[in-house]
Amino acid sequence: MKKVMTWLTVLSLFLVNITGVRAQEITTKQNYLFLGIDSGTYAGRSDNFSGHLADAIMFVTVDPANSSVTIATMPRDGYAEIPGYGGNKVNSAFAYGGKDLMIQTVANMIGVTFDRYVVANMDGFIEIVDALNGVDVVPPQTFSMYEKLFFEEGVPKHLDGEHALGYARERYQTGSDYSRQGRMREMVTNIFKQVLQMDDIESYRAIFDNRPHYIETDFTFDEIKALHAQFKGKEITFNEHQLQGVSEVDDVLGWLEIITPESLAELQSIVQ
Repeated sequence: MKKVMTWLTVLSLFLVNITGVRAQEITTKQNYLFLGIDSGTYAGRSDNFSGHLADAIMFVTVDPANSSVTIATMPRDGYAEIPGYGGNKVNSAFAYGGKDLMIQTVANMIGVTFDRYVVANMDGFIEIVDALNGVDVVPPQTFSMYEKLFFEEGVPKHLDGEHALGYARERYQTGSDYSRQGRMREMVTNIFKQVLQMDDIESYRAIFDNRPHYIETDFTFDEIKALHAQFKGKEITFNEHQLQGVSEVDDVLGWLEIITPESLAELQSIVQ
């Protein structure tokens, strides 16, 4: 099986990688930015990062004082001031200037410095979810994907890799990007809880070392092991936050989500 990682899997390992040798512990709140780039996997989509949009934007805040993890998401069509380019959809920052401009744009927007980042495309998602023996979800709505993947509202389902990708990506039948973000947060939380039960994380080192074609990050595997050692066995509280916007249609930019001050303030109280 092809050994590659997606941003979702890396996110899981970074925060739930919790056994092993006790190394440097984090003592203050940490903020990590995870970006899913709309490239790879499907016909006509290159698997490199250059020129693509950041269609999955997730903030993960680890608070060691409260043994909590908060997973927050931002609408991909959220309006942002992109340095050097002016106002536009936030996901465009990656297409204009790669990860550096994207990180700068989002950091300016929410007023925080990110301690680490992860950027990944879609390749490897199916293989990795299968490698983790799937993930459990409870669909909030009934919908299908690709006319062959079916999900029934309220009926628990164990997803293999193919179904997990469909579950994470659908946005036309289920309420656009907001519904998709909610399902992504659900999957990440459930994968965290699943990986918390794992004793052996060293076996993922080879996957991590062979990631460059699919993932870019400033995490090291030793930092992952340190997080794993610090939180293994603890009761972790998982919280979710959705940055909310008001929909507008711009003559040039098209559909936008103008993030509300109240939602932004709530997120800032979490990450700062």
